[in-house]
Amino acid sequence: MTDFVGKTAYHTISGKGIIFGTVTSQSFRNDWLWLRIEWEDSLSDLAPWHKAANVGIFDKNELIERIQKA
Repeated sequence: MTDFVGKTAYHTISGKGIIFGTVTSQSFRNDWLWLRIEWEDSLSDLAPWHKAANVGIFDKNELIERIQKA
């Protein structure tokens, strides 16, 4: 199993916005990998637990490096 703890996650909201956070823990429930995410936007009303299939995970440093090369 891939360890996502400490990775940066994002979630799009109705195609109108994006919110970022950090994965703080993970567990399997009913054959699904669930991630607990500490969202950076304190105004977010998102639940802390999400199916891994419903959020994106990326490496900030890798993304910044790709942008700088463009």
